[in-house]
Amino acid sequence: MFQPVWKETPGCHLARHHRTIFLIREAFNVSAILIVDDDLEIRELVANVARAAGFQAICAANGQEAISALDASSGYIDLIVTDLTMPIMDGHQLIRLSRKLCPEIRIVCMSGYSDRVPLGVAFLHKPFTVSILSTAIRGYNAA
Repeated sequence: MFQPVWKETPGCHLARHHRTIFLIREAFNVSAILIVDDDLEIRELVANVARAAGFQAICAANGQEAISALDASSGYIDLIVTDLTMPIMDGHQLIRLSRKLCPEIRIVCMSGYSDRVPLGVAFLHKPFTVSILSTAIRGYNAA
């Protein structure tokens, strides 16, 4: 029987759910996806699709929450799926800061507007179908 061991280190600021996700990923090699959208229904939809595809879903309501989760993640987040238009910190700011923290992280942005899509990210135009979302998550995370 597998029993993970977690050693708390001085200065460790991981929240309880972050430790759990870390242990799941280490034990079962499950990829984690950070989902960022100020619309609760969209966050839940994307999280459910991610989980159905075998990924661990971590949700944030804005870019500031996402950066906190990413900073605490110790590199276990493999993909960010983010809206571009959000309060507090928008998707463009989130993408810039995410790349500073984790230069190799993959990013899929979602928006109803396609005139300001950042370079080097996949794009989903809202509204999208569950099938298109699932394909984007699976395909972009495997790249």
